[in-house]
Amino acid sequence: MDETRVEAFLQAVSTGSFSAAARAMGYTPAGVLRLVDALESELGVTLLERTSRGVVPTKAGEALVPDLRELAVLSGRVKGLAAEIASPDRGTVRLGSARSLAAHWLAPAIARFGDRHPGVTVQLREGATPELARWLTAREVDVCVGGPQQGRSWTYLGESRYVALVPREHPFARRPFLHLSDFDREPLVQIRPGRGTDTALLMAEEGVEPDVRFSTADVETAKAMVGAGIGICLTIDLAGPVEAFGAVMVPMAAIDPFRFGVVHRGEGSLSAATTAFVEELVSLGA
Repeated sequence: MDETRVEAFLQAVSTGSFSAAARAMGYTPAGVLRLVDALESELGVTLLERTSRGVVPTKAGEALVPDLRELAVLSGRVKGLAAEIASPDRGTVRLGSARSLAAHWLAPAIARFGDRHPGVTVQLREGATPELARWLTAREVDVCVGGPQQGRSWTYLGESRYVALVPREHPFARRPFLHLSDFDREPLVQIRPGRGTDTALLMAEEGVEPDVRFSTADVETAKAMVGAGIGICLTIDLAGPVEAFGAVMVPMAAIDPFRFGVVHRGEGSLSAATTAFVEELVSLGA
């Protein structure tokens, strides 16, 4: 249904005059009349009639006004959404990220993107790799930054060493490096338990069973608990500095670095703003 015809009819109803409707639309009165005639032909009913008081809707026209107004509103929303999708300077980027990357690696990228595209909002959701994969499949996020996801293309951005967070006075703090076996039966501060994190998978593969004393979803809280002497923690060095919490980072030996990249459902699924954001991430990782 032609939205200009609908607008002409609604303007005529609202103003009670073809002339007033024409002024509101920037048309001639004859042009508005032709648009209404075309809409009547399309619908197969008479919508307006002339009276001494001007133009009024017929019973059929009056019955159709609410739905036609709703159609006009919906048309406007669709146009607005289409404009957001097409413009790199409007809309929202829904981003999923590995929790340990958000504060220190992603923050500069998001800030630089915001400077270049101030009209775009970035919504960040943090989780482990399996969670990111689920959110992407469910279309709850548009793009993810984290480990590889099976069956999806993945663009490498960087890597980060695995490290142990250790209380400053702990004997491990004087070691040049640690092995995963050092975590066996050791009091542990665990980040995001039961979420299939890469650190939990590493320990499980080596048969390491630490003594979990505290668990949290927040990396900064984990640092504070390590500094308080509750236990040690396995994470990556991009988790950020720990000295202020009374802890130190000790490198892990014989573990490949955590490789992270950007993944999405495909170029055709991305808005212009999200495409621009992905390009920003790739340029930062290059």
